[in-house]
Amino acid sequence: MEKFVKITVGFIQQTFEKEPDGEFICTDQAFIAGDQCDYEDVNGDPLKDIPEHQYEPYEMLLPQNKRQAVKYLLYNDVLGSMESEEPIEANSLEEALSEVLNSMGYSIIEAQKRKEEQTRHCENDTD
Repeated sequence: MEKFVKITVGFIQQTFEKEPDGEFICTDQAFIAGDQCDYEDVNGDPLKDIPEHQYEPYEMLLPQNKRQAVKYLLYNDVLGSMESEEPIEANSLEEALSEVLNSMGYSIIEAQKRKEEQTRHCENDTD
């Protein structure tokens, strides 16, 4: 057997808070794992013998789009100063970095998509 699935019974506790617009959003959640675990192969068939395996902690994270915005400041380590005193408000560090790059005229694109675009342009040039 190369792969198996562990299914743990438990429950999730979520806390919702009302936003100024009256909408309730999830601001916190906790996953409580129970003692019952079922083990299956990749086809969903129960395992008779459970392979020895490392314990993997359960990580339940608040969905990215539900996180409250954080304010980031851009610091220049070379000059030892703030690039701007105006904070960047974003839901994640990745979103903040993307915003900074966009303000500098850069876009982040997947390398595969760029390769496909170049291939299409080359094919169009030969027509």
